[in-house]
Amino acid sequence: MFSKTWKPKKTREISGPTITADTTCKGSENRSGQRERLGLPPALKGRSASRTPPPEPRNALEQVEVEKAKQDDALSDLSNILGDLKNMAVDMGSELHRSVILLL
Repeated sequence: MFSKTWKPKKTREISGPTITADTTCKGSENRSGQRERLGLPPALKGRSASRTPPPEPRNALEQVEVEKAKQDDALSDLSNILGDLKNMAVDMGSELHRSVILLL
């Protein structure tokens, strides 16, 4: 069964994905519309303006505290993103469940 290596059939030319009218690329307009339909907040460019850069650390202890604060911010952002993904997965699961019930 595995003695021969696989070779593609040469019966027809390989073509890429077809672009249909509903998947046209409109740039950020399309993405912002998708975010609204998914119930996500609008995407922010760069970091939030409420965060101010900390003053330059004077010694090693202050530098460690600044790094801890940066890591806490990053973990908080990651936690928020994971929470959003979890909610999206729950919504997708409930939608699939409703679809299966309708098909039966």
